[in-house]
Amino acid sequence: MFSKLITMTIVLAGLFGGLLIMRSQRLHEAHRNAEFHQQVSALRQELWRAEVEASQAVRLPHLRRQIRSASIALQPVGTAERESDRQLAYAGATDRTAP
Repeated sequence: MFSKLITMTIVLAGLFGGLLIMRSQRLHEAHRNAEFHQQVSALRQELWRAEVEASQAVRLPHLRRQIRSASIALQPVGTAERESDRQLAYAGATDRTAP
């Protein structure tokens, strides 16, 4: 009877030890998951800041200042030199067939 009690105690101790190890691993994985979420949040904020900076850099007054400072002679895209070219461009833009 005593040997059964010792065996049962050893088995239960092993079982509880295994449960503690599993709990520890679960907590460790939850901590890693939280760290990854923080990294994702930080990267999203950095991306947002970069998008804001990029959108501010392509605003018209800023672009005009940069073009003037670079002393580049640019013409607007899509301006046709002749009226016939302008009409062709307009006809091509409006001649769309539905799929």
